[in-house]
Amino acid sequence: MFGSKKEVIKSSLIDTESHIPTTLAEGMTSKDGKLYGSSSVKISGVFFGDIDIEGALIVAGSGSVHGNVKAEDAKIYGTIEGNVSVTGKVHIHPSGSLVGDVSSISLVADEGARFLGKSSIASKGLSFEREKPNNRNTTTLESVQGEDAQ
Repeated sequence: MFGSKKEVIKSSLIDTESHIPTTLAEGMTSKDGKLYGSSSVKISGVFFGDIDIEGALIVAGSGSVHGNVKAEDAKIYGTIEGNVSVTGKVHIHPSGSLVGDVSSISLVADEGARFLGKSSIASKGLSFEREKPNNRNTTTLESVQGEDAQ
């Protein structure tokens, strides 16, 4: 019991929503920011700037993001105004709004959701170079070689 090692298990997007390590709380605002890292993030406040994370992005109903997003998956209950590039799935819930272009392998917009932009859906996924603190001008997005976008 004591002294035993805890095993860390990477959760799916459905499971990560209740275990988000980084949160911008409701009532909080971040201006001129740039957020990047290796974990999932939940935005319940207002974020102005680009987000480049290796985990999932969840924008709560009270949350809004005004900038471009790169992530593993995105669940949108609030608002994103910017382009979204994910290696997995974008899900816009009935209260959600996305104004910008989407690159993903799956895009779901529930009835009542708002989506204004273009979508580029790859059949096997997308890969992109992640932004590095010392290499900020080399971020690229490229579809999987040999696959046609649908």
